[in-house]
Amino acid sequence: MPTSKTPALDKLTPEKRKKVLDLAAKMTVLNHIKKLVDDMRAEAMNSNSSSSDTGKEP
Repeated sequence: MPTSKTPALDKLTPEKRKKVLDLAAKMTVLNHIKKLVDDMRAEAMNSNSSSSDTGKEP
């Protein structure tokens, strides 16, 4: 009986399945961190463009 909803994972050995799932979890965390960083950069760019006393171009 299949243990997952993804047939491709069912074909893997338990060790490789764990590696795939661990990698997917790490990618999810990294994508979340990337989104947070992108949001923070966008916010910083918006605040920099509104203040003209920095002497830097946006």
